[in-house]
Amino acid sequence: MAAPAPTGAPRALSAAHLPTAVARLCRALEGEEGGAAYVVGGAVRDLLLGRPTRDHDVATPLVPERVAEVLRRHGFDVVPTGVRFGTLTAVPAEGGAPVEVTTLRAEGGYRDRRHPERVVWTTDVATDLGRRDFTVNALAWRPFVAGPGPGDGVLVDPYGGRRDLARRRLRAVGEPEARLREDPLRVARLFRLAAELGFRPEAATARAARHAAPDLAYVARERVRDELDRLLLAPRLADVMADVARVLLPHAIPLWRELTAFEESRWRGSLTAAALVDRRLRVDHKPVDLHSVLTAALCPPRPVLRWAALLHDLGKPRTFARTPSGRVAFHGHEAVGAEMAREAMRDLRQPTRLTERVAALVAVHLWPWEEASAAGLRRLVRQLGEEGARDLLDLHRADVAASTPLGWPAYEAARKALEEAVAQTAAPGGRRLAVDGRDVMRVLGIRPGPRVGEVLRALGEVVLERPEENTRERLLLRLAERRWR
Repeated sequence: MAAPAPTGAPRALSAAHLPTAVARLCRALEGEEGGAAYVVGGAVRDLLLGRPTRDHDVATPLVPERVAEVLRRHGFDVVPTGVRFGTLTAVPAEGGAPVEVTTLRAEGGYRDRRHPERVVWTTDVATDLGRRDFTVNALAWRPFVAGPGPGDGVLVDPYGGRRDLARRRLRAVGEPEARLREDPLRVARLFRLAAELGFRPEAATARAARHAAPDLAYVARERVRDELDRLLLAPRLADVMADVARVLLPHAIPLWRELTAFEESRWRGSLTAAALVDRRLRVDHKPVDLHSVLTAALCPPRPVLRWAALLHDLGKPRTFARTPSGRVAFHGHEAVGAEMAREAMRDLRQPTRLTERVAALVAVHLWPWEEASAAGLRRLVRQLGEEGARDLLDLHRADVAASTPLGWPAYEAARKALEEAVAQTAAPGGRRLAVDGRDVMRVLGIRPGPRVGEVLRALGEVVLERPEENTRERLLLRLAERRWR
């Protein structure tokens, strides 16, 4: 993995950094009459920053039919993934990641807020770059021609993307609001890139994002989901938590509006993100929406954990009350929040397994770690599984850290106690009973039915309290003596 470039100093580009298949594809296109091959977009940005590159997109002035013929001649399989928009996918015969190859184009308006109304082929790479979202993505590198400066090839940068990389800022190409409204998913992408790169949106682009965010309602939920998945795993999520909580999420997750409206009504906007980061506010004064994003940012970057952290307090507005003494209370918000989290995840078309694991964590996120008995911990492991129990511990630690600068002094003791419970339930016979339904029916002289399950569950409770009882001999004795209740 390449070392990141120093801040303010994008590195020189080198063809040696390209995967073999991408380099071979570019050389093939360059070898055709009228041909050229530009690596474009995020791959160029990441190469300049010295970051790992997710994928490589290539643009060429050759029309799609010609591109397909050239690629097949050079041993690539060709998949017509978006011929209408000039895009083919080249699959290397030797293996490796597929490469999208697109004919340089100019575009008309975006009637459906995603696809252009019309596409016109062009041979001008600057025209093609003019349709892209942000300047740091509006870069094209032609690696296999002689260039004027250090590094290999020629970098085409008509919108100052390299300068913005050096300044660590995100700026829309052209008029910001028009660019974001073309495809409102670019609002989510703006904050996702900021959280991944540690960049800041420049002022005009940030204002445009606030204005365009409501149009996310017109974007396919699956596309919104995919951006949020990446955003939540980004290493600098905490840096953009105010924008994520107050600009993006109210329009990306409809139920989130209840959190934002609740806090705006409760505190009239007097508590800022800067105050939250300052960590000097009392715990019960922190806005729930900002606290939720910060909790996610403080969790280890696992999807189930960060989604659960983001949604763990979703039920607070619906359960808000004041006690007779005037204190704020949210009784039962974990149960209400679990159902709301399930609804939010389903709305985003999240996989059922992920949805249920997130809801399960939200439902028990107030689990009393410091008062838990050994048997209670074993029950938790049985309920959530080893991975789920560890996720819950990490969620609680992040929840506390997002609330107070003191953190959770008892974390290490809770972790050790949980690992002991995990070891006990994972020991031979600990994960399942040493007897089964056939033993129950034989010893008690009963037929198959609900009663068998009731007895097995009762024995399971015995074993949770006293793991040493989970041997076949002892459990059969309990059954025979009717001491299984």
